Parts: sequence; C-alpha cells; structure tokens
Amino acid sequence: MKKDTDLGATVLGCFGILTGAVLYVALVVLLSIFVNAWALSTLWGWIVVPIFHLQPIVYWQAYGITVLISYLTSHTQTLKSWAAEQEVKTTTTQTAVWTVTTLIGPVLTVFFTWIVLHFIFGAM
Repeated sequence: MKKDTDLGATVLGCFGILTGAVLYVALVVLLSIFVNAWALSTLWGWIVVPIFHLQPIVYWQAYGITVLISYLTSHTQTLKSWAAEQEVKTTTTQTAVWTVTTLIGPVLTVFFTWIVLHFIFGAM
C-alpha cells in the first residue's frame, strides 16, 4: 500500500510542476503583450505622429495592433528549440533568459529609441 501512495504523490507532484510551468509561460506571454503594447504606443507617438502627421494612439489601440501583429507573424518558438539554438544547458537558466528577453526587449527598444530621438534628433 505504501508504494501506491508514493506513486500517487509522484504523479500529483509532476502534475503540479507541469501546471505551474504552463501558468508561468502563459503569464509571461500575457505580460509581454502588455509591455509590447506600451512600447508600440510610445514609439508611435515619438516616430509615426511627427513624421506622418497621424493621430497618436491610445494604449488599448496599441494593444490591439500588438495582438494583431503577433497573430499574423507568430514567430513563437518552443523553449526547447530556443534553448538548443542558444546552447543553454539548464532549465532554470533557459527559463530565466527567455523571461528576461521576452519582457526586457520592448523596454530596451523604447529606451534606445528615446536616446536616439532625444540626443541625436533633439526631439522631445
């Protein structure tokens, strides 16, 4: 009877880890969409409005555009294929690097665009 209990605990433990991993990936992807929407609305205001004399877009319009672009391009990779390309060895390192690049990429894009616009073009 002891072995049945151990097997049940092992199965529940694996299910819990898998559920946690799926929820984590879903949360990071959702958060990434919101960060990308912020980046798009900011860059739109800095670049598209002055160059093309278009109206600024609000955050939720940028969110819609971001979702549409993500849907149309869908350049998603599985964590396993990404890790193979990067030759990353541990799952913890893979997850950490994926999380940082997914969330920090749009922020760095806005930051460097701000630097270029502010210091090189004298805008803002």
